[in-house]
Amino acid sequence: MKTGYAKIEGMNIRNDTGLIKDDGMTLIEVIVVVSIVGILAMALGFSFQGWMGSYNVESEIKNIYTDIMNARTQAMQKNRAFFIDFPDTTSYALYEDTGDGTSALIDGDGSLQAGTGAPDDTRLQTFPKIIRYPIEVGTENGVPPITFIADTKGILSPDRSICMFTDIDGDKTSDYNPDYDCIVIFATRINLGKIIKQDTDGGTCVASNCQIK
Repeated sequence: MKTGYAKIEGMNIRNDTGLIKDDGMTLIEVIVVVSIVGILAMALGFSFQGWMGSYNVESEIKNIYTDIMNARTQAMQKNRAFFIDFPDTTSYALYEDTGDGTSALIDGDGSLQAGTGAPDDTRLQTFPKIIRYPIEVGTENGVPPITFIADTKGILSPDRSICMFTDIDGDKTSDYNPDYDCIVIFATRINLGKIIKQDTDGGTCVASNCQIK
């Protein structure tokens, strides 16, 4: 007598004892599996979206920080003023002081001429840059526009804070919760930090609201 014999009948398997083994899934099992997969997909989707938002905010604020540091370094190396110009809340550019708007000057005139001709100051390559999330600079109405100056000794002015508030839904907390979303600019140093209170919770773009990290 042969043993181990099995005959396939549709989705079932009949062995030599006559017993039927069902390897299929019931409708309830399918529904449970699909539900679990859906829940996991939603959870992972929200998690990924939040992570990407946090990454983007940090990347933007770090890029601004790096460019300000670069302007300061080049000013000292070339013994010439550099400008970090924010014409609006979503863009900025770096300029080398090489003109006065009328004629080219080796040492510039200490004032920004943001044109494109030879008498104007030289805008560095790769600029202007677009900022993904709007910024605030200080608390003064109508700012930006604003221009920071790095002189030949690396001294920065004016002293201001740059903030990237990201409480879009108005719940008084950042929608992305990045580690860095603000910069504090002093005459001799630049610090990265995290906003303590969002603007929807009464927070303003000042040094005391930017926790240095």
